[in-house]
Amino acid sequence: MKVRINTSLSGLNFSYKKGEEVDMEERKAKEWIKAGVAVEVKVQEATKKTANNASKSKSDG
Repeated sequence: MKVRINTSLSGLNFSYKKGEEVDMEERKAKEWIKAGVAVEVKVQEATKKTANNASKSKSDG
């Protein structure tokens, strides 16, 4: 599951900066979302934005 980190944090095996987007195990991601440490990143939204940008550049050029 892809999440965006809300606050910088680190542990023994990880270190994340605020705003960083990372893929992690779904169970862990849900725990962090529930705790307010991260928010889910919707993969479809990123795909739609990429598709829209691609179609704009084709029609512009």
